[in-house]
Parts: sequence; C-alpha cells; structure tokens
Amino acid sequence: MESHELKKLSEAVSKRLGRPILFVSAKAMKGGFQSEAFQLTAQGGERFFLKKMKRDGEAGFEIAERHLFSYAVSHGMAKRAALSPEPIGVMVGREGETIILPDLDERASLYHLQKFADDLGDSYWASLAGRKAKKTPDEKDKKEIKAIADLLVRIHAGPRPDFSAAALKTLYNDSLQSLLAYPGYFFLFLADFGDKHPLLPRSSHADYIGLILDLIYRWQGRADRLRPLHGDFWGANIFCQPKGKVSVIDFSRIPYGEPGIDVGYFVAQYLWFYHSTGNSYFKKLGELFIESYAAKAGDKEIRQTLCLPLGLLALLYCNPGFHPDNEAAAEQSFFAAVKKILKRQVFGWQ
Repeated sequence: MESHELKKLSEAVSKRLGRPILFVSAKAMKGGFQSEAFQLTAQGGERFFLKKMKRDGEAGFEIAERHLFSYAVSHGMAKRAALSPEPIGVMVGREGETIILPDLDERASLYHLQKFADDLGDSYWASLAGRKAKKTPDEKDKKEIKAIADLLVRIHAGPRPDFSAAALKTLYNDSLQSLLAYPGYFFLFLADFGDKHPLLPRSSHADYIGLILDLIYRWQGRADRLRPLHGDFWGANIFCQPKGKVSVIDFSRIPYGEPGIDVGYFVAQYLWFYHSTGNSYFKKLGELFIESYAAKAGDKEIRQTLCLPLGLLALLYCNPGFHPDNEAAAEQSFFAAVKKILKRQVFGWQ
C-alpha cells in the first residue's frame, strides 16, 4: 500500500476519531473473494484491520457499489456486536479524497435522488393500461416504441468496465444469477404460491426453478454480451413526453450484464396485456419493440435472451399477494405461455 494512500486514510480516521492518527505501515494479511486485507500500524503502535476492494474480485463483487453494500453489512454487524476493539467505519477513496461514510442502522433513512424531467405526464405502463380496446398500432405507437428502443440501446451502448476477461465473465454471470439470488425477490414471490395454488403448487416449485436454471446455464459465460443495464426497465419507470422525448427513472439492482434482461422486463408487460385481454394489439406492440431493438442494437440473439427474466416476472404478475384481483383465466393463459417459453428457451406469444 502506497504512502499517499496511507496519508489519506490517516486523515479520514483522525477526523472520525477526533484525535490524530498517522499510519506508518501496512502489512498484508490473508484476504478473501472480495477484498484484500491489511494490518495497519499507526505512529505510537496502535493497530487497525483494513479491508480493501479487489479490482478483479469474484462472485459479482467486481464493482464498487457491490463492495459498498458488503462493507456496510460487515460494519453494521460489528457495531451491533458491541465488542472491543470497535469498528471505525466504511471508507470511500476517490480522486485524492478519502471519507468515512455515516453509520447505517435500523434508524437510518436511505434515499436515491434523480432529476425528474418537466411535463412527464403518465407513465408508459399507465398509458398501456388505458389502451385495452385499441386494435392496431398507429403512428404514435410506433414513434413511442422506436424512441423507447433507442433509449434502451443507448443505455446498453455505454462503456463496459475495464476488467480482465475472467472478471467480465464473472460479472456477466452475476447478472443471470441475480434473477434468482438477488436478496429476497425470487423466493419472496415464489413463497406466495402455496400447496394448493392452481398455477404453481409447492410440489411444482422445484421443476419451475429447474426450467429457469436450465436457461441461465445456457447463457453462462457470454461476456461478449456484457452491457450496462437499467435493471428495472418496464413501463412504470418510463415516460413518453409530448414532443417525443423519452425519460427513464429508477435504475435498479443489476448494473452490468445480459441486455436481454432489460428487454425481457419490457416485453413482459406486452405479454401480460396480450393474455389478460386477448387483444392482439399488445402482441403487435411487443413485436415492434423486439424488432426495433434488435435492428438498432444488431442483436440476433435477443429473442432467446429476453426469456431470462420471464420466470421471475411470471411470479410477480401472477402473485396472489400482490395481485389478488387478477382474473384466473388471464393468469392461467399468461403463466402457461411463460412456462412454454422457458421450455423452448425462445420467446413466443402462446
């Protein structure tokens, strides 16, 4: 560890503790998957334990945001244990400055702030819900679809992280695994399908998870497809403004990975409206979006990879806890279509 780094760490810790701390040496210790480990010694002999983010980590911890989550959890665990020596805090160093973040606990309020464009109007989801009687896409529909597809392609065209080939592959795989393993969502949704649920009783859960795993395993390792993602790209987060501009909010959960995840999130809403209304208008919109995205992105595999999030999304769209008022026939038709898609591993409407 270089002297200038020790100096910045010294300044941050001195400010936090309210007394001068000057680190004079750093001795490497055995680290782990995510972090390097060091024993820091301060002038006067006081010692500290330090974890430092690995640039080429494993298991989805290649990017700083994931490390921040992990370190915040570690720090909170140590604070709650109330043992000595006590934890100091989570430190962030960037552009010559190192700071210690405020402690987080059950009393903390967390926020993420994003600018909101003027004159947004209704979300695209709300707009779709009001078109259930429409039969044929018109020019306004087509312009909206093209603008939304162009926006998603611009998101996916952003720079990839400057990692080794092995780390890029791990990061890509992490996006697939997040569909099952990201804290809570998949098994939270799945748990609502009880022993006697008509679509997915508990006795069928293992087979259903198996279909999703088969699809995930098919795409493992495709780092050539790695792109920056939105992570929650569906109509409620998208706003089509009067002059044709499209705005998006709420980037979530999956920072890099398979672009089909974003496309699948968006196409799933058309699939739901198609099966819940029987109106081919929504199928036509969905096809327009897939074709527009594929042409703009030059992606010849998108009909296969957009299937990846549909197993998770079917649990949400048909969830008895979240959507108790869904019509049984609509759920049955939609859920049957998703299971067929998972088995075929290519997108279709029936």
